[in-house]
Amino acid sequence: MNVSDLMIGKHDGAGSVVTAVYAKNPPHYAVYRTDERVRINFADTDAQAKAQRDALAPLNPICGEINGLIDGWRFSQRASPKGAAKRYDRRVADALTNALQGDVDGALKLLTAVKTDITDERIAWARFQYLIVASSTMLLIALAVWQLIGFSTTPGQWPIAFALAGGVAGAFFSTAIALRGRTILTDLHWQTNAADAVLRIIVGAMAAVMLISLAQLNAINLSMGDVKLSGVNANAWLNALVLAFVAGFSERLIPDLLQKSALGGAAPAVLKAPAGLSPTTQHTTPTAPTGQTDADPGHKPPAPSPAAELPAG
Repeated sequence: MNVSDLMIGKHDGAGSVVTAVYAKNPPHYAVYRTDERVRINFADTDAQAKAQRDALAPLNPICGEINGLIDGWRFSQRASPKGAAKRYDRRVADALTNALQGDVDGALKLLTAVKTDITDERIAWARFQYLIVASSTMLLIALAVWQLIGFSTTPGQWPIAFALAGGVAGAFFSTAIALRGRTILTDLHWQTNAADAVLRIIVGAMAAVMLISLAQLNAINLSMGDVKLSGVNANAWLNALVLAFVAGFSERLIPDLLQKSALGGAAPAVLKAPAGLSPTTQHTTPTAPTGQTDADPGHKPPAPSPAAELPAG
């Protein structure tokens, strides 16, 4: 269709209803919006229209990515996502107008900025969803622990209950602190984000139960400063809670302990160099055997052994 025929409320050449016209320069071009996307009505003459399509071809991939990111907002039942879609469509239309006027490179920069802003907005919403799922999982496990404590008549089970509570609390605390730096997909992948949030809380709970069990068996010795956190018993609920919180907070604590145990029981001792010495073993001349002296011409002291290497750290 000709550029001058394009009007709001009428159908365009593809059969879509025009909902907004952003720029119109008959007979050269028009930039407009439909329910699906921002479109261009190229020039009336075939030669100019072909030249415009060829010039704007490098912009097609990023325009497609932008459309994919905001398609869900366009058809949302809520006003806020629809408003965001219109706002970004306006910016896309401005970029395409610049490209039609000859500034393709500038249009590409504008479209890249639009894509970045959309991605950031979707990731921000995904972080909020991640926090909601993590907190909901924590509350469900805490409720189950409350029921376990209420119905349990065996005091020996209480440390396990406190382990679950402390573990999920530590895992949630760790997740909340690291959430801004944690890699989160956009809310288009909310299932993956939700699964990661639930798994993080469950891993914290399992790690806490394992640590409390090891402490009850006196299989480990842990301390924070001058306070020893080992030998948990049925009455030491605070001790169990602190241990569980530490296990839930640190994702690598229990895996590292289990890995060291699998490698051969106790972890290998780490040698530390004495203060003031270099981290290599110092050599001294061996003492002569009884009845011989270093001045004895027939005596040759054995060669010193090679320097022993200490573990790093």
